[in-house]
Amino acid sequence: MLIRLTVKDYVLIDLIELDVDAGFTVLTGETGAGKSIILGAISLILGGRSDAGSIRAGASRSDIVAEFDISKLPHVYSFLDEADLGVDDCVLRRVIDTAGRSRAWINGVPVTVKQLRTLGALLIDIHGQHEHYSLVDASTHSQVLDSFGHLSNSVKLVEETWKSWQFEKNKLNQCLEQSEALKQKAEELLETQRDLDALGFKGKEWAQTIDRHRKASNMNELIDAANQSVRMLGDGEQNILSILANVRARLNGVVEIDPQVDSMLQDLEGLEIQLGEFNRDLRRYAESLDFDSGLVETLDRRIAEVQRYARKYGVKPDDLEEMALSVQMELEKMSSHANL
Repeated sequence: MLIRLTVKDYVLIDLIELDVDAGFTVLTGETGAGKSIILGAISLILGGRSDAGSIRAGASRSDIVAEFDISKLPHVYSFLDEADLGVDDCVLRRVIDTAGRSRAWINGVPVTVKQLRTLGALLIDIHGQHEHYSLVDASTHSQVLDSFGHLSNSVKLVEETWKSWQFEKNKLNQCLEQSEALKQKAEELLETQRDLDALGFKGKEWAQTIDRHRKASNMNELIDAANQSVRMLGDGEQNILSILANVRARLNGVVEIDPQVDSMLQDLEGLEIQLGEFNRDLRRYAESLDFDSGLVETLDRRIAEVQRYARKYGVKPDDLEEMALSVQMELEKMSSHANL
């Protein structure tokens, strides 16, 4: 509570020193007695807005000092202790000069006006004649009732209990959100697994399917090339094998003239044998070729299906099998965690 107020060179006041007794709560007096001036000085010492115009005429500055008894105000004691402002006394001082500069001290330690205002709010609540402040502020009513009923310990317990409940509630909400997220993720993984199981895709299948499709869609060209090559080698008129036979017969006619021709004939016979075997292999290959329009359509559908799922899950077709294994492992991991 306020126990002493000293006001110097403020408005009309030259110097006033007020010693306040315990229980002082109301300042009264006739109109013009100076109540508003005293309240203005108290407002300044509590961190109110300063004005150089409030300095008494002829003075260079206003100086206001207020001393408080905080023996029954533990929250004020805590504020002073935490701010390292000393706890033996509670003396506030405010000085305002003609340049409008304001300085403040708490227990002789220079402080900001904000600190002064914070401490002032813990010390005094001013109610002017036409002001209401906390008396009609619904947010302060519970504090007044709790103070009147000496319920500070109970209030603290309720506050701590409420904070603990809020903390646990937030944890529960986080767990529920995580559970919902995991549930949604599991549903997405299961849908992916169903898609890939229905696709039945194996990694090597893609390269094999592409090769089969390329061969099937170009079958006519393969058949024409193989048959034409067979005719050129041995089945057609003036084929390569018959030409080589004529070459061999012509060289046989001169082998006795030059023995060197004999070695060339041996090379030619080896070449004929190789070409003959190659021609037989090529003929078998040509006979094995058969155009199947149904196969091309089947492969087209399969390629389109694989590409559709690859685009859906943002992977390459070759990676679909690995993705299926990854999905399976993640589902098993989630299942094992759910069973813990």
